[in-house]
Amino acid sequence: MFSIFHTSHCGSTLLGAQLSKSVPTMNEPDWSHELDIKDKQHIMDNHKWTTLIKYPSSYCKYINEIPGKKVFLYRPLYSHILKVSNNDDLQFQWEKMKPLFTEKIKKIELNDQVSNKFKATITWLDRVFNAITAKDTIYVNCFDYFKHPEYVAKQICKHFDIEYIPNPISYEAKFAGLNHTNDYINTDNLTGVEMEWVEPIDVIDWDLYRWVENEIEDQYPKVKVFR
Repeated sequence: MFSIFHTSHCGSTLLGAQLSKSVPTMNEPDWSHELDIKDKQHIMDNHKWTTLIKYPSSYCKYINEIPGKKVFLYRPLYSHILKVSNNDDLQFQWEKMKPLFTEKIKKIELNDQVSNKFKATITWLDRVFNAITAKDTIYVNCFDYFKHPEYVAKQICKHFDIEYIPNPISYEAKFAGLNHTNDYINTDNLTGVEMEWVEPIDVIDWDLYRWVENEIEDQYPKVKVFR
């Protein structure tokens, strides 16, 4: 049983597609959006031991509960804030994750009037707090993956103890309809997909960088490993 957990907007759909030749893979099938870890049999029935499932970022809470080997793909907090603060998906993620927050996050005073920067930070922290204690997990900075996709994919397959089968990706995986799929991904069947995937370079915002460094990393020094 193999799993991809992630901080969102960090190339997880692309990674699932790339690994689909090495192991049968699904990216966020419908059942994965309604997880209830109390019903482990439901998860076990759907997540076969020979498959790789990319779970929604909202469910990093269960990274320690779901058995098998995992990869945790993350975007560093500074970049994550830049990426998602103005994304329409942020409010949905905020509402979805609030009931699932870890006890450490629940101790922070939260309300719906906080800024998007704060919402992006809290949701990122919650995912990382869960992932940092996970067993049988390889941690991947998304920028390492973007720069060296084949090398990173090989390292993940080595961690999974499976054979790496090359599957170069030259398209935008979400545009190609490879997310929220109930079927195993088959990149050989894609037609009419010409959009090349390009990761934009972050704009330097020193005020934001110093805020992350001084307000967040100083308060939670363990998250520095996810730079």
